[in-house]
Amino acid sequence: MKKAYVLTVIIMFLGCLPQKRNNLKVFVDTNEAIFKKELAENFSKDKNSNLVDFNKTGFTVAFWMHSRNYSENGVLFSLNLSNTDELRESLLTIMVSKQRLSVLARRKDFRKKNYYFKNDFSKRFLELPTLDLNEKYFVSCTYSSITKVLTIYTDGEKYLEEKINIDFKGDMTLRIGYTVDNLVNKYFLKGELRQFYIFSKILEKEDIILLMNLTLIQNYPLN
Repeated sequence: MKKAYVLTVIIMFLGCLPQKRNNLKVFVDTNEAIFKKELAENFSKDKNSNLVDFNKTGFTVAFWMHSRNYSENGVLFSLNLSNTDELRESLLTIMVSKQRLSVLARRKDFRKKNYYFKNDFSKRFLELPTLDLNEKYFVSCTYSSITKVLTIYTDGEKYLEEKINIDFKGDMTLRIGYTVDNLVNKYFLKGELRQFYIFSKILEKEDIILLMNLTLIQNYPLN
């Protein structure tokens, strides 16, 4: 595992922030952590959907990812209104494509020129950093319904940012590791997702980094 974190350094870092660690545990243990899943894998067999009631002002999704999708598309997670199924109609889909993270939302494909599904890949998308398929990454996504900004981080550093209008209308269907397109389950993630959280608040970057470090060295706080 690549991570340039030396274990002793992480422990020293956490030891210097006892109050911050306690604050993190408080919001993880309350209803601000509206969804938790310790391990997700075998997505072609385990095609579960979950109804999640999102905060209308914003949210954070965070998880450890190990993808082995290479050039194939693999969905990390997808959010839909409960009465819609099509990938193009999803409120938000985060996926691995061409060894990069990418976004689909509200009939827009943010990988493509002019956001149109049938167009060629855009220069902007192709210039995104490629993922090392031998590595695990801590991926986090924050969204503000006020600014309409979606930000994706890898290992605590900003990876991409998009303007997206996600229309909150109560419960949304969450699918992890796959989606539905043309009434067929597809785009399965090859790999695994661990420590999958959804918070009903926008985490600050320092909180994201702290959660990454805590979940790196121990099964915190799912156990």
